[in-house]
Amino acid sequence: MTAASPPPVVPPSWRRREARLAWALVLPALGIIAAVAVFPIGWTVWESLHLHDLRMPWLGRPYVGLANYAAAMGDRRFWSAVGHTGVFAALSVSIELTLGLVLALGLDRVRRAAGLVRTVVLLPWALPTVVVALASVVSGATRLASRASSRAASAVVRVRVAARCVARSPVVAAVARTSPAIAISTSATSDSTSAEPASR
Repeated sequence: MTAASPPPVVPPSWRRREARLAWALVLPALGIIAAVAVFPIGWTVWESLHLHDLRMPWLGRPYVGLANYAAAMGDRRFWSAVGHTGVFAALSVSIELTLGLVLALGLDRVRRAAGLVRTVVLLPWALPTVVVALASVVSGATRLASRASSRAASAVVRVRVAARCVARSPVVAAVARTSPAIAISTSATSDSTSAEPASR
């Protein structure tokens, strides 16, 4: 029997370099999590330390410290809301956990067409997200197209009206010829008007 070769020794500099690379790869995700989750929570805590009275906005938002928390602790509506939230969370989590566990155990025992059964079970969960995403994309594209067409139509109408005004008024024509669109439309209008008597 030959003795097992010892594991290769990793130099500390390589470990430090690998650790720096790992942090560099993780930092963007941490930054997104901090911007999406941590910052709003911190901002909410900071705002809770100030007075917000929507009935008297001229008072501003003075710093009151823990006075809002003290007022909430002494309010019966706050404790009623906490009780309702606790009951709802306990019931929903226990029911969902129980049904999910039973469903997972049942799916684990399926041997024939397991992939098809899992797809059929997961389809109602995944389909609404896909439908909502496609509907939002279609509605967004339709709105953008309608806005673009309405803006283009209004711009064409404006240019035509301005061209007619310029063609009929020599004073306006002298002032408005600095605009390229009006100058082009004016020349086109004047050419068409001058060509009409010749054709007749």
